[in-house]
Amino acid sequence: MLMKKTDEPGCLIPFNALTLGPSGDVLLCCVSSAFPLAHIDDIPDLQKFFESEIMNHKRFIQYSDEVRNDSACSRCYKNPHKTTWKHREGFKEWYNFGLNKDLKIKYLEFSTSNLCNQNCVMCSPKFSSKWENLAKELSKHGFEYIHYSTNRINDAGIEKIIKLLPHLEVINIKGGEPFADPTNFRILEELVSVNDNCRIEIISNLQNIPDNILHILQKVEKDKLAISASIDGVDSVYQWIRGSEFGKAVDTMEKIYLETGHDFGLVPVTSIHNFFTGDEVAKYFIDKPYVRSISYQNPVRYPYYCDHLYLPQDMYYNKIDDYHKISKIDKVTVLESILHPVFFNNVEQHKYNQIFKYIDTMNDIRGINLYDHISELAEVRNRVLQ
Repeated sequence: MLMKKTDEPGCLIPFNALTLGPSGDVLLCCVSSAFPLAHIDDIPDLQKFFESEIMNHKRFIQYSDEVRNDSACSRCYKNPHKTTWKHREGFKEWYNFGLNKDLKIKYLEFSTSNLCNQNCVMCSPKFSSKWENLAKELSKHGFEYIHYSTNRINDAGIEKIIKLLPHLEVINIKGGEPFADPTNFRILEELVSVNDNCRIEIISNLQNIPDNILHILQKVEKDKLAISASIDGVDSVYQWIRGSEFGKAVDTMEKIYLETGHDFGLVPVTSIHNFFTGDEVAKYFIDKPYVRSISYQNPVRYPYYCDHLYLPQDMYYNKIDDYHKISKIDKVTVLESILHPVFFNNVEQHKYNQIFKYIDTMNDIRGINLYDHISELAEVRNRVLQ
């Protein structure tokens, strides 16, 4: 069968970037985490791997509809609502990257481990070391998870990352929790000594900031550092979702801002658990001097029992007016697929049973009744459960 050819590549990520998962998986991007290209332990040199036939093929298929059948890419092409605008079109818009014919890695996204100090309800043991005990508790109620020990990229793998630092234009540090893993101090310390032009992006829950990391951040120019704060609610809703104190995150943001001058972009994760109160994040933080932006760009699709598109459509659209209002504020961005969803999930009774069984179970585990703080969820529960 002949493949349709195009003059422009469908995605620029394979021409510019690599992503490393917390267990050392080498990925095309974070959307393709289920389809690793290799493991860092088996690659002597990341730059040479970027120039390899494997990557050349990933770049080649961007020029034809063959990409739709590629395991690492098909999710983004076949169902764009499962990712964010950062990928594909957004990648070019944010970083102004082109075809990069020199084939030097410009962008490196990595998680050195799954070490974390939170066990967020939409996460899993793969991405949070603190989730293991929660997974054991949830398994007693019929929720099954793949169990992971603490995953870490070993010292040899870290050296392969450090080797790239002098030539990178962007690094994006994820987790686990970046500030919970001392390895990231080592990488940041090396980076500021060899490459002061590299943009540093860090996605953090900001429950804590070690002094050695704070000292490094003081050395980084304001336009070279972007810290994204994962804040999904305020007060008890935040605590229910993330299993830790809202006030600690606020205190850490204030501390970093006062001691370094760096501000934050807030990136709430939108789920069925916080959809009806998500706009409260913007209302709480919009006037804070340490907040530069609030971006609702991370809707949960997996696990399905966290997906907000299982909400009844009439209740969804009644609430979406509030998101339209905050989206008109200069600092605030709301993903188009949240404002104007193309689809809602099929109504299936067994899935509703699981959605609210999960909430009820987490209410007991957290010691917080989410229905007391989000009355709309209680209304949904009464409507859909038989």
